[in-house]
Amino acid sequence: MKINDSLKTSQPLQVDHASRIRMGCSSDGGYIIKDHKDSSQTVQYSYDIQDDYSLDQHYHNQYRADVRQYDFSIPPPLQRKGFSLPQQGISDAKPRHCNTFETHRTRNSDQNQRKNI
Repeated sequence: MKINDSLKTSQPLQVDHASRIRMGCSSDGGYIIKDHKDSSQTVQYSYDIQDDYSLDQHYHNQYRADVRQYDFSIPPPLQRKGFSLPQQGISDAKPRHCNTFETHRTRNSDQNQRKNI
């Protein structure tokens, strides 16, 4: 499935004001996301993390979700429980250093997991 095809099937979530939280460091502006405290969110996919994984760390600490980080431009950091960082990017094709989102999900056996991207 191409990325554009996958995006066509995605729908924005209606989120009330009270269920949003801010995560990540303030140096990059941080992120406003839906608070998943009442859901079974189990995995987060994070692409192009460069040298700042504060959002991923905050998400992992808040929800105890596994974090799948992908970035082919940096060396893998020390292994941390609940985190993985293959040196790979995302693409609708399979050029060197990239693969598709569906391939990433399959390799991680996450097809049936709730995910956050």
